[in-house]
Amino acid sequence: MRIKLFWWIVDKVAHIPEGQIMPHWLIGLRWVMFPLETYLLKNRFFNYDPRRDIFVIYGVRYSGQLFRAFAKNGISIGRYFEILNRESDGTITIKEYEKAAK
Repeated sequence: MRIKLFWWIVDKVAHIPEGQIMPHWLIGLRWVMFPLETYLLKNRFFNYDPRRDIFVIYGVRYSGQLFRAFAKNGISIGRYFEILNRESDGTITIKEYEKAAK
């Protein structure tokens, strides 16, 4: 019943579309309604190392710089990416290109 109530609040009260980040008040409500589930979900699939600026999501490492660039600029249609380097720990270095001229 709590889960149905929570998703009703997300959909009808906050009008949050699927895939959008929840506002802070809604995250706080989730912590109040589902404290253990929220804690386990947060720590199981996500970790951040501030010294190296690395996010680990589902065991895959991502650069914080990459996330900030995508958040500011987004990924526009027609962009190409090249893998420049692949480390032994699974970290990859990519370079973004403009759409190629015809």
